[in-house]
Amino acid sequence: RKYRDVNCIQATMDSSDCICRKKSTAPAHGYSYPTIPPDGDPREPFSKHGYFVVRGLLSTEEVEEIKAEASAIIKAWLEKLQRTGAEENDWDEIANRLPSIKEGQSMPEDSELSIRRLFRMAVHNDLFARMAKHEKIVSIVTRLLGPDVKLVQSMALMKPPGSGEKKWHQDNAYFRLTPCKVLVSYASSHSHVSSPIPMSLVPFPCL
Repeated sequence: RKYRDVNCIQATMDSSDCICRKKSTAPAHGYSYPTIPPDGDPREPFSKHGYFVVRGLLSTEEVEEIKAEASAIIKAWLEKLQRTGAEENDWDEIANRLPSIKEGQSMPEDSELSIRRLFRMAVHNDLFARMAKHEKIVSIVTRLLGPDVKLVQSMALMKPPGSGEKKWHQDNAYFRLTPCKVLVSYASSHSHVSSPIPMSLVPFPCL
């Protein structure tokens, strides 16, 4: 099964099928989340919880366009790799393969499952560059951070079988930004109704 999660360090938003939850053993459908409409005020839930869900921020058509574009990027990248045999380091490539595939493990029948993530898509791809400037996303970002915002990173986590568990971490442990005025915009392009869930968060009161 393929999981695609778009993770852009710029905003705080979720598509209509994203699940953000507290760390617990209760079933995923038993949670309630701080939620606002696309035109709602994000400041109160963000200051209280550190995250919130925006239902319906992206249309079904936009989500399907993102999924189709991700598949097209992977197809073109794998064709180039097969043709040239050249693969730059992960930072410079838009597609990053699973380490096990790089080390010689046989390709899965569905070659798309060999890709663990798309990276810096907003640099390489017009659609994702436009999504980083999505009017609704930027509106939420600027209400929280002010008018001077910058895109630090854009990434799609594909989560194919064998990609391994992502352990609990703080994003700024990687970025080391000071002051840490950074927001994460997370959108799940597939519905998740059971474990493994796409994202777990520890709310501010638990820190």
